[in-house]
Amino acid sequence: MADSHPDKPTRLNNLGSSLVARFGRTGELDVLEKAISTFSQAVELSLDDHPDNAMRWTNLGSSLLTRFQRLGRLEDLEEAIFAHAHAVELTPDGHFDKLSRLNNLGASFLARFKRVGELDDVQRAIAVHHHAIASIPEGHPKKPWWYNNLGDALFMRFERTGELQDLDRAIASHRCAIELTPDDHPDKSSLVNSLGIALLRRFERFGILQDLDSSILLRQHALELTPVDHPSTPLRLYEFGNSVLTRFERTGELDFLERAISAYRHAIELTPEGHTDKPSMFDSLGRSLAGRYGRTGEFEDLESSISLHRRAIELSPDGHPDKPLRIDHLATSLSGRFERTGELEDLDGAIEAYRSALERTPDGHAYKPMRMGNLCGGLCMRFEHYKDLDDLESALLLGHSSIDLIPEGHPELAGRYNTLAVCYQRRFELMGHSEDLASAVSMFQKAIELTPDGHPGLSLWFANLAGVLGQLFVHSQTQLNFDSAIQSFMASIRQPLGTPSIRLQSARRCLHMLLSYPGFSSVESLQMTYSSVIAVLPEIVWLGYSIHRRFDESESLGVLVTAAVSSAIEAGSLNQAVEWFEAGRTLIWSQLLALRMPLDELQEKQPNLADSLRSVQQQLQQSAPNSFVSESTTLGGIPGVTSNTAADRHRQLVIKYDSILKDVRSCAGFEDFLRPKRLQALIPSPELLDGPVVFVNVHPIRRDAVILSPDGNITSILLTDLSFERAVELRRLWVNDAIGGRARVRGLGSIGDFEGELNPLKTYLGHMWNWIVRPILEALDLASLVRRFAIQYCATVFTHMYLSGQRRLSTTHHLVSYGTIDATSTTRCGSLRRASWPAGVRLCRILLHSLPFGASAWI
Repeated sequence: MADSHPDKPTRLNNLGSSLVARFGRTGELDVLEKAISTFSQAVELSLDDHPDNAMRWTNLGSSLLTRFQRLGRLEDLEEAIFAHAHAVELTPDGHFDKLSRLNNLGASFLARFKRVGELDDVQRAIAVHHHAIASIPEGHPKKPWWYNNLGDALFMRFERTGELQDLDRAIASHRCAIELTPDDHPDKSSLVNSLGIALLRRFERFGILQDLDSSILLRQHALELTPVDHPSTPLRLYEFGNSVLTRFERTGELDFLERAISAYRHAIELTPEGHTDKPSMFDSLGRSLAGRYGRTGEFEDLESSISLHRRAIELSPDGHPDKPLRIDHLATSLSGRFERTGELEDLDGAIEAYRSALERTPDGHAYKPMRMGNLCGGLCMRFEHYKDLDDLESALLLGHSSIDLIPEGHPELAGRYNTLAVCYQRRFELMGHSEDLASAVSMFQKAIELTPDGHPGLSLWFANLAGVLGQLFVHSQTQLNFDSAIQSFMASIRQPLGTPSIRLQSARRCLHMLLSYPGFSSVESLQMTYSSVIAVLPEIVWLGYSIHRRFDESESLGVLVTAAVSSAIEAGSLNQAVEWFEAGRTLIWSQLLALRMPLDELQEKQPNLADSLRSVQQQLQQSAPNSFVSESTTLGGIPGVTSNTAADRHRQLVIKYDSILKDVRSCAGFEDFLRPKRLQALIPSPELLDGPVVFVNVHPIRRDAVILSPDGNITSILLTDLSFERAVELRRLWVNDAIGGRARVRGLGSIGDFEGELNPLKTYLGHMWNWIVRPILEALDLASLVRRFAIQYCATVFTHMYLSGQRRLSTTHHLVSYGTIDATSTTRCGSLRRASWPAGVRLCRILLHSLPFGASAWI
């Protein structure tokens, strides 16, 4: 058809509309390109006074806006605004399409505000949408969308200025849009999602948990309403991830964090390269992985986080309003890596990024105070290493400015007080001015006061307060300040949703203070702190970690367990000593046993919970061995950013397992279900235990044997001949000389294998007899026993210890002869292998258990 044909513009316009419809179904970019080209040709061929000319300009503007949203080309947005503005000019007042075209122009202004950040654009958008809503008749099918667009514009002005009235009006507009839209309308999901976004921001401003929960429900509903293959599905996943990630940050519940990570990854996989939403998705996934690193300490998550943030920044053009936010997030991850590795390059990079984010943020922006506070924290951290007073003074100025600019009641205010308090604490440490210490105490207390109960940040706030109160005690040496510091440490430890590593560190610091100042501490406070240590062990040696990490974690905790047992023995709390000993000795083994535990009683009283628990147990038994095998796949084409589906699945199962256990323990009669056993539950029946059980605990301060008799009576003896240095020597003899490469061999052979005075095993056995076995047998008064018996030893220090010897007790003929304990791991024990026994000699059978982490931790 010739260009001069009068019908050609109409047919081109129709063809363009069909192409746009196909793009909406398929998301194919080349289809959109053809639509824009077709609309452009239709406009060029249209006569100025043609009645359909305004419609053709509208279609061109809408397709250009769509391409901008996909590719982010600013020239497309400028051309879209021009096209929509021209369409409005061509449409006479009173025309039934005038309001729709005004709405389109307002949406274009709003898009440019999101891209460029000029406040005039959002003002124009609000004015246009207000005019459209005021003019539109009731019942108009487009009215819900105009309410939605007005809500978006008001919300974005709130984001820029922080005006609370705008946020409330935005929420009201979104609610109107939803109420006016039938449930089966295909656009309902978009309207529901918009309200979810606004409620999330209101939560972030006021901290009302109900707003956050509503946001999660609305965004989940929007996702459910969106077809899986719809082009909007990636965006719905991303926005749902934002809500559940915020829930994790507020409550510390790992389930929400895993759901956020899963949603972001899925969104990235579904989003084509070059899409304008992809940088936001990379940034949010990076933030969520940094959050998981902060909770679990998995360094790979932090490395992936940094790579994702860098990629998000690379894809963000200069002048993009979200670029400062993405730079700020990178700075936070770099700061975390510096704290882990001590690389000063990361610290300098973090400060440079914090400064860049702040400089790119205009005055009056709602996020400017937070970015001031972040730079304050970075400078304070650098002061700790370089001792440059200019850094500290700059940090103090930024910290005060940040607090001055944050409105009262804002949830971020507590964190800013905490950061500023650290600055005052550091200046006190440098200059010794007591007023700085007082300011630090006051501000830490203010941070705690502003933080709602149950917030995961409270554990850190209390820990920081305890630290500065400890400094105040050192300065004043008063019981009041000592007790205040200990109480703050205990408050940090007892925060159930606090990061386990922070709570454990608080316990260590609390113990150090109690042990360093015995004149101010008490046995009760010491025992209470050790009890808190034992309680947090399952969270440190978490079932969701790989078995190798769990063994590493348990090994590092050996000192605390042996110290706790030693403290309980010294205090005369022998029942407690045995319970703590068992809780530490069987930590990993008890996790494995719990997955195979019969659920008969639970099945009888709580069948639904029993069925759920059994299902997860079975899945965990299958997933645990192979979950952490390297099967990672690259994500988003970013080097170093990988995901391990099996490991993610295992973690999610453990989170579900923990949740079910929590529900079980809330039921009457099951409060201690699968918890560490109390003493009465540990003692076997007399018919199963025909001799004493001996627990040998080795600690640098003292070495003890705790003896549990079959009748339940507990006694202890101090192993005075076993110094800690001798324990170290026994360990050396055993590992280096006695067994060599035979640590995994079952049994050490016959008596003949031990002949020869230079055999290191003889030396080892001789020391074992003199320093450990003989004192215990003498304390048991074996001469008074007239029947066969067995002694079971449990040790906290000598991993793979084989207990044998040849010594005679006074005038009796009880003999422990050559033999070996058949125990090749910390969970496998056997009985003495009899060699040749002198006539009339009674056999003392010894069964040995060892605590897996005690030996390596101390020797």
